[in-house]
Amino acid sequence: MKMSVLILMLLIILSLILPAFSQPVSSKSVTLFAVYNEALKAYEGKILTSIPKWGETKVSNISMGEVFTLHPPLGFDLEIYGVIFFKAWLKSDTTVFGKLSFILLQVSPIGEEEEIVKTEQFLALSNKPDEYSAAIAGAKYVIKKGYRIQYKIQFVPYEGKAKTYLLWNNEKNPTYIVLPCVDHLKMDLTILDSAGKAKTFLSANETGEQAAVLIQANVSDPFAIEDVKSAFISIINSKGETLLNEKPLSMKSFGSTIYSAIYEANATLPIETYRIIFKVTDFSRNVYPIEKRVHIAYSYLTTLIIKDGDGEPLSNASLLIQANGLQSLSELTNHNGEVSLVLPSSNIIGAYNLTVYWRNKIVLNEKFLINESETIEVKTHVYSLKVRVLLYGLPLPNAKISLIENSTPIEVKSSSSIGASVFDKIPAGSYSLKISFFNNEKTINVYLGKSEEIIVPVELPLLGRIPYFLIIFAAASLTFYIIKKKRKLYPVSFSFINKIIEGGIPEQATVMILGSPGSGKTVLMENLAYESLKKNKKCIYIVNNEFPSKIRENMQSLGLNLKEFEEKGYFIFIDCYSGLAGKQPEEKHFIPSPTDLTNLGTEISVILNKLNKDVDVYMDSPASLLASVKPEIIISFIHATGAKVKGEGGKFCFTMSPVTSKEALNKMDEASDCIVELQLIEPKQERKLRIRKVKGRKHSSKWFNFSIEPGKGIVFYVKSMKV
Repeated sequence: MKMSVLILMLLIILSLILPAFSQPVSSKSVTLFAVYNEALKAYEGKILTSIPKWGETKVSNISMGEVFTLHPPLGFDLEIYGVIFFKAWLKSDTTVFGKLSFILLQVSPIGEEEEIVKTEQFLALSNKPDEYSAAIAGAKYVIKKGYRIQYKIQFVPYEGKAKTYLLWNNEKNPTYIVLPCVDHLKMDLTILDSAGKAKTFLSANETGEQAAVLIQANVSDPFAIEDVKSAFISIINSKGETLLNEKPLSMKSFGSTIYSAIYEANATLPIETYRIIFKVTDFSRNVYPIEKRVHIAYSYLTTLIIKDGDGEPLSNASLLIQANGLQSLSELTNHNGEVSLVLPSSNIIGAYNLTVYWRNKIVLNEKFLINESETIEVKTHVYSLKVRVLLYGLPLPNAKISLIENSTPIEVKSSSSIGASVFDKIPAGSYSLKISFFNNEKTINVYLGKSEEIIVPVELPLLGRIPYFLIIFAAASLTFYIIKKKRKLYPVSFSFINKIIEGGIPEQATVMILGSPGSGKTVLMENLAYESLKKNKKCIYIVNNEFPSKIRENMQSLGLNLKEFEEKGYFIFIDCYSGLAGKQPEEKHFIPSPTDLTNLGTEISVILNKLNKDVDVYMDSPASLLASVKPEIIISFIHATGAKVKGEGGKFCFTMSPVTSKEALNKMDEASDCIVELQLIEPKQERKLRIRKVKGRKHSSKWFNFSIEPGKGIVFYVKSMKV
């Protein structure tokens, strides 16, 4: 069959077949040649390779079939998708008609063969060498790592004893197979700073206005890295100016296998945004590009303050900060609604996009620019909804008020003695309010677009015929009774704190007790220490504002007897106060000066080693040191001690005053796993406690009344005896 006729038939067949097989997956055509390698005895030297080393023409009898095997085996999985093309040079000693078969197989590492595709055609061979081709469209297969590809060619004559031959191993009569390979060349491009850290942004504050970078590309090829013919690097700035234009790169080193290699290039880049483009070509003339952006710019300390629609801080709000070419940043606001970040200049990066999430809803999406260190305050679409329920014009206490969104209750509250309830910090949107009272219900729809108060009048259907003044009198009497009942508070023991925090304060945590003088910080710490002792834990108690003997007396008066635990060695004082007061310390463990935090840290470590595991440490109070020790030193001590104690299975508790600087308090907040806040309300001397933060545990953030009572210690007062 003449070559021109074969090509014409092939083009006609492909033109009919290919439209039916659209290829949404992009593939590259890789050619594997049949060549001879004398060193590979296992395959009689007959191999497939993408890098042919031509020799003299080999002639093989193909009436029984000739097989060529890929060497080396695949370095990783190879996906083929599209048209597979076969070509072979054939001849016979006389004209003969028969069946020509092209077969693609895979062979497992243990020698198991599996046919992937096969094509057959009936044709005539002549005594003149000629090329014969076939194609299979729509092929889709994954050949696994470690497997070998085999290419089998066979011609079976229909009659006669003519001999048929395959010609191969020479550039003039090449026999080969073309595979459509999907993403087979794996590339990774990394930009490294002078310290060897991967970066897409380099701060000119650190590098200066000329940043030295190392561009590193890792390339992997399943056919072996020798299949990569050449590599190039280009660098283009944001104005489209070319700093490097396809500069050739040599391989720096092999990777971990013969299938991978590392290419490197050094560059010094001034302040700008750059496109780093790395390209490789293979021996099948395919081009594989990969691109990454790198930014060199000055960066600025930026504090974002997130507030609700009324200007109140929005704590624990989720922020997503995005900019062109930079990795997205996800942050949570602290209790002041703040997040501090170091961000590159918008002169290089462009505008930032800030998205604020609150209760799984987007409550703000806006852009901002950074060209200097600054504080940015933003108000979100988060509002408060106050609901007042009136029964015949009078406040209805204890009504159940459900705030519903898309048929799902998101918050449920009870009305107060004046019939009111407040839903704080609710994202803007459409909601329903369901009021449940005396086995009756009323539902209204509301749209929250600002903070507002809604009055919901309700009636009792069965009272429609009763004189109105009697209804008013009955409602007023009922209201008075409920208010009186709700105002009554019941005493409960200190163990109630385990109800406020589900499971109690974590056994391994750094705990800050925050409160003004006289609010009960020391007594709370003494109660916490005594609770730990009752659980058979050991305690170290550090005092730097009182004599240990006075602490013993105070705890004794509260019904917290330390004698038994001190005799067992379970409770140990570290006295940091006697030396300051000019008295000889009576305790075994003491520090002459309370400001000597280095020796204090050493003493804590000595006692921790002595007591072994499960030791709690209490410190009252680091706040007294702030007048003579820098805040950052105290914060560092809290960090280090907390980590050390938690590592030994215990908790570290310390007291702090809210008059401490805002910056120092924020850092102590970050260092703490749990924050207990106390209030002293003048002039009634009322004390309140709330849990402001606990990592990893559910808790109530409400304020709870408590008192300090002789023989009992801390006693909480709650509205229900069921607690």
